[in-house]
Amino acid sequence: MSLGVDLFWPAWAAAVFVLAALGVHVLAYRRTSRPISPAARRFFLAIRLAAVALLVFVLWRPAAQREETLEAKGRLVLLVDASKSMSIGDETSGEKQASCSRLARAAGIFPQNRDLWRQITAGWDVLPYSFAGEIRPLPVAADELDSRMTFGIGAAGEVTALGDVLGSVTSAAAAPQAILIVSDGLSNSGVEPLDSLVPGGPAIYTVSVGRSEPGESTRDISAVGIFAPAEAFQGGEVPVLAQFGLTGLAGRSVRVWFLADGREVTSREITTGRSRDVVEARFTFRPDETGPVRLEVRADPLPDEIVSVNNQASTFTDVKKGETKVLYFEGSFRWEAKFIKAALEAAGDIEMRLVIPRAGAVGEVREALAKDWDVLIIGSIPAETFGSEALSAVEKAVSRGKGVLFLGGPSGLGRGGYAKSPAAALVAFEISRDEQTDGGLYSVHPRPLGPHADLIMPDPEEDMSAWEAVSPLLALNIVGPPRPGASVLLEAEPVILDKRTGALSRDTSRTRVPLFAVEEYGKGRTGAFAGTGTWRWATGGGVPEGKSRDIAAWLQRWFWRQTVFWLAKREERGGMTVNLHLPRHRVALGEPIEMHAEVLDEELKPLTDVELAVRIAHNGHEETRTFWVEGNGYGVDFEPGEAGDYGMRVTAKRGGRKLADAKSAFVVTAEDVEFTTLVARPGLLAALSKATGGSFATADNARRVLSDIAAAARSSRHRRLKRTQLWSSYWYLGAILVLLTLEWILRKPAGLV
Repeated sequence: MSLGVDLFWPAWAAAVFVLAALGVHVLAYRRTSRPISPAARRFFLAIRLAAVALLVFVLWRPAAQREETLEAKGRLVLLVDASKSMSIGDETSGEKQASCSRLARAAGIFPQNRDLWRQITAGWDVLPYSFAGEIRPLPVAADELDSRMTFGIGAAGEVTALGDVLGSVTSAAAAPQAILIVSDGLSNSGVEPLDSLVPGGPAIYTVSVGRSEPGESTRDISAVGIFAPAEAFQGGEVPVLAQFGLTGLAGRSVRVWFLADGREVTSREITTGRSRDVVEARFTFRPDETGPVRLEVRADPLPDEIVSVNNQASTFTDVKKGETKVLYFEGSFRWEAKFIKAALEAAGDIEMRLVIPRAGAVGEVREALAKDWDVLIIGSIPAETFGSEALSAVEKAVSRGKGVLFLGGPSGLGRGGYAKSPAAALVAFEISRDEQTDGGLYSVHPRPLGPHADLIMPDPEEDMSAWEAVSPLLALNIVGPPRPGASVLLEAEPVILDKRTGALSRDTSRTRVPLFAVEEYGKGRTGAFAGTGTWRWATGGGVPEGKSRDIAAWLQRWFWRQTVFWLAKREERGGMTVNLHLPRHRVALGEPIEMHAEVLDEELKPLTDVELAVRIAHNGHEETRTFWVEGNGYGVDFEPGEAGDYGMRVTAKRGGRKLADAKSAFVVTAEDVEFTTLVARPGLLAALSKATGGSFATADNARRVLSDIAAAARSSRHRRLKRTQLWSSYWYLGAILVLLTLEWILRKPAGLV
């Protein structure tokens, strides 16, 4: 031991202060205000000098120091995986090889190797943690792990962020010398574990739990997805496709169910011959009510299934009133047919069947006509393909309320032989067998006259400028005048194309002819379109790039859809309607869902001057979004914040008054990344150990890793000076005060106060 001082002022200044203090007090007692005896003088001076000496002792700050040797253990951080994947029951534990979860197997490593673990806790300073997305101290002391099988934790972590955990261990555990990880090796969040390593960092020892290949104890059924039409129709057949992932179930049958609005509809048995496979199951159902219907596929859980929370998948489909059924006959494939079909099906509530009969296949035609249809389209196909009997049946069906539309073409209208057939009366034009076709170009001109003029008015303000954007027709059947009672709504004017400039000019050698006419026929309706080439409107052929091309494409869809709606008497459904369209009814969490809607008046004209809003409900909470105008419709986006079922109601208002509404629903899914991969990934753990100089083993061989850790235990020694401040005590201050107080008390009787 040695003594020293911690002066906070120069030594010479301290010495001057001491000498000055002593001199002042000696002189003071040599010249007292009253004479006192030499003995009293010496007594008072001794008390005063003792107080000064104590004060000087404190001010000089004396200290005693001694040297000591310290021994410290190396720090070992234990990380036990507590993510949800550790609940998978693909491990065995105990002498009887009983099935257990990965976490239970991880906990069992320590009591099974009690001797080694006690050796480790004796040689290392062990800091035990559990981890998933972050680390948490284990509620069990390190030296108790060999007797407690559960650690007091559960496998509930939503993600495994092993890379982030390794990065945070250094700060939480004060620079460990070694890390022991017991995990299944699945890391699905945060930094890549290997990227989190730093040169010269701690050695990482790893023990893997869980099977790395599916086997008898790794059985799982997962509902991968469910696919159904976004929109269906009341009474129609709705197809549903389900996909199930089968793991460890080779040659074993699994029963899967299809449910609609919670009611079991039907079931299937699926099987596979492979250890891992995705198997499809197909279902159908016929909805009998309108509105959103929740569709669900579910697999019966197996007694030995390692995970059962992923056995179900769901979506919605919007069931609307009965769809308009269109039957379309063509003699051969034509681009006209392809694009008319696309335009009609884009409406969402039109079911169209295109039939191109084989030569002489009268039975095929009769079979198609025998099925239910609302509108019949007869394209460029000879009348003889139908036969008189079939065309007579068509005429009767139209007179009773059906609709029929005739199209031009080399085998259509009069050239197709319909002038002498029972269907001649259904054609809105006068036609004949001698009818000519003209392959020249014809521009289209609207003729908004008569009771059905709204069929060609795409704009509610009766603006016909949209028709100026369409390209010329490629050919035309030169038909006769309209029949009495028919309305000609479109005319075709012959034009000439200047190939050098691309400009069109009127062809004075040919005359303007009727193109499109409609009429009422009995209780039904008929129409005839004598031209060919409207498919070019959809593709932008002959139209410059830009807005005109978009208008022409939209007009092609709108025109054919409105024509079919009129022929089918859709306005008789009555009232204003809101058509809500969702691109899909099943979205992943974090993805926005786009909603589109259109508001139609009683005459099926689109409206854009109403207030349209949607209320979205989920788990008792409601949010409202306002639609914005998009062309002739409306649109809005919504990004859900939670997984689950969402219900929605769209309401159209004008001046605060409700006009119409529509309902729909969708499902938001949140993929459970912990159960995406059901087999363990020991390769990652082995790579961590190899990169840092540690060792790796599976749970069955954990003793080898524990032995390596026990052998690597080492203590570090270092010397430390322990310094004791002798002056830092209240006793010195108390003694000074006592001496000064005693002096004052004794000086008073002597007459010195």
